[in-house]
Amino acid sequence: MVITSIKLTKEQFEKIKNLAEELGLDVEEVINFVINEGMKGLKLKIILDLLRKKRITVWKAAEILGISFREMEDIMKEHGIHYPLSMEEISMELKEIEGGK
Repeated sequence: MVITSIKLTKEQFEKIKNLAEELGLDVEEVINFVINEGMKGLKLKIILDLLRKKRITVWKAAEILGISFREMEDIMKEHGIHYPLSMEEISMELKEIEGGK
């Protein structure tokens, strides 16, 4: 564990303190949650940006986020990110669909 200090405005601290009281948590727990969730959100935003720029593959994005390829496709759809499929990929998808019937 690393101990550090951060500067918050009085308003920021009051919001955190009020939320902690409302949830029956201590301020440290709320701050840790905010940091962890913020990091997840930031990581996702970076991954989505890299996908839009075609700098990483969908497979790599899914691997980094620790999710399945299909879950990554769903996230991409939610964020309006489309990627072109090669003829080989389209053929593989069709075979998979036909095999599932």
